[in-house]
Amino acid sequence: MLPPTAVQYLVLPPVEVPRLSRRAGESGVVWLRVVVDVHGTPAQVQLQRSSGHARLDEQALWAMRQARFKPHTENGIPIELEVTAPIEYALE
Repeated sequence: MLPPTAVQYLVLPPVEVPRLSRRAGESGVVWLRVVVDVHGTPAQVQLQRSSGHARLDEQALWAMRQARFKPHTENGIPIELEVTAPIEYALE
């Protein structure tokens, strides 16, 4: 598994603290396991480590599925790869 710096976002995940989470004062970091296919699409997104708040975890899973990446290449050939990606939810 590669670090998040191994891939570049073309479209960032649309991260937004859910309204009920904001009211409840929920914050934290959700760690996701993401398989990026040869086209830069998240083919699989799984929860690796919870924020401790189900609403934040669900929003992170949804947001990462919307993201798009620059396809990773080796010797000029696009390859599928697996990365760990954190999404942080902070109260303002």
